Amino acid sequence: MFSRLRLGTKLLWFIAPIMVVAMGIVFTWLIKKEERLIRGEIKTKAEMLALQLEIIREYIAEKQDVINTDPETGNVTFKHLNPAKVGAAISKRISSSTDYIIKQTSLNYRNPENAPDEYEIKMLKQLQTKDNEDAIWGEDYDKEGKKIIRYIVPLYIKADCLPCHGMPAYEGELDITGYKKEGYKLGDLRGAISVIAPAGHMDAVIWTNALILFSIGIISTISVIFLTYLLIRKFVRKPLDRTVAATRAITSGDLSKRVDVKSGDEFGELAESFNIMAESIEEKTRALEETTQNLERANQELRGLDEMKDNIIRDVSHELKSPLAQLRLALELWVGDKKDGAKDENKANLFNGIIKENIKRLNKTVESILELTSLESGRENYDKESLQLKKLIVQVTKSSTLLARQKGLTIRSILPNKLPNVVVDRHGITRVVTNLIDNAIKYTNSGEISVSLQQKNSELEVSVRDSGIGIGLSKEQQYKLFERFYQENASTPGTGVGLSICKTIVEAHGGKIWAESKGEGSTFRFTLPLVTEKEPIATDTKVNDGN
Repeated sequence: MFSRLRLGTKLLWFIAPIMVVAMGIVFTWLIKKEERLIRGEIKTKAEMLALQLEIIREYIAEKQDVINTDPETGNVTFKHLNPAKVGAAISKRISSSTDYIIKQTSLNYRNPENAPDEYEIKMLKQLQTKDNEDAIWGEDYDKEGKKIIRYIVPLYIKADCLPCHGMPAYEGELDITGYKKEGYKLGDLRGAISVIAPAGHMDAVIWTNALILFSIGIISTISVIFLTYLLIRKFVRKPLDRTVAATRAITSGDLSKRVDVKSGDEFGELAESFNIMAESIEEKTRALEETTQNLERANQELRGLDEMKDNIIRDVSHELKSPLAQLRLALELWVGDKKDGAKDENKANLFNGIIKENIKRLNKTVESILELTSLESGRENYDKESLQLKKLIVQVTKSSTLLARQKGLTIRSILPNKLPNVVVDRHGITRVVTNLIDNAIKYTNSGEISVSLQQKNSELEVSVRDSGIGIGLSKEQQYKLFERFYQENASTPGTGVGLSICKTIVEAHGGKIWAESKGEGSTFRFTLPLVTEKEPIATDTKVNDGN
């Protein structure tokens, strides 16, 4: 059922609950915050009243000698202005003029007006079990069932209290007020100041504000949902309806239909993409004839591939036929020379050299073909290890220096320090670098060969540049250099598989290899990816199919 609803309706079904939940969370948070503020205000006022009464009691206790002593005669007479009397009077004044009720209370009270209620008895007993507790907060209900906040501040015996209430040695003696001393000692709990704060109005204020906030929330939620509906209808539903109408028109055969949505948002991009697609379909429909031509070109390419296969067979046959023919001729001449009884050492050495050279050439050709076949078939295993590519290149260039000097060439290396290691097969990459440098020496008659290494993002790039004859192929055809048995110059010695082997090895390591040339000199480059710490170092890795 839900899946059949329009997109705008679905969005509203998702947005509306989210809005309601969000408003509920905000509403609850505001109510809780307001409750904390009101409760904090009540507590602060109760604390101030209790603190004022406690300060007055302490002051009266300190001044008892002054109050009760006649300054002229020095006679001491109780003036009925002790802390209990003054505190009781002030408590009555505060209770009669405010909503707060404050009184002095004690488990061992002298004045019946200070007798504790049930809650105060419970709190006083709790204070007796805890030393030096500052105050106790709590909630209770009065006789009418209204909520009240209770605040109990303990009163401990101090030095000024002892003349009337202590010490243990004087327990039972009458004090100046005519009451028997209780025998308290310093630090004992005498009683407490009890403050009763009305909390009924707090709930009323909270619920009044809650109703206001709830009304505002409902109105805001409905307004936001309605505004969202209008926005969805204008910016979502209408563009989609136009797109659907255009799609149906094109499906029915009207390829000229376009979507008229010119907004800068995603629907505008969708409409633009749809119109481009429609134009493309219209153009391709008018150009069906070109499909036949494309098929013909594809057939020609297939014929070209078949011809390439024949060329490969021919090239292999040629590479094997030429040294075999020279071997046969040398052997026939050698055998004929022996039949004639001739013992020319020079001829024997010549024939021997020809035979060895052609056998070497045959071996090299066969080994190259076998190696390339093994690489491309995926049977070759690589033993990868983490190594410094700079050291490997230095070793290869050193071994190639003698060959370069024989042709009057110099090899220059540009190898920066502090490059990260690569995880490669040492033998395979050595083969690639050696092949590129040997080719550079082979096709360069004068000048120099430069070998460079640099990091580009997450790869290391190796470049071998020469000042030789360059590459005669166009940039678009230079990929042929890496095809097996391809030789740009047939007169140049070689099997034509070296670069193909390089390409297979580099790609097996996840890299790329390519050539660059502008007529004079050539540059061959290949890249090797850097392995991050999270990637495992693969060893004995099998090469993927080179094809």
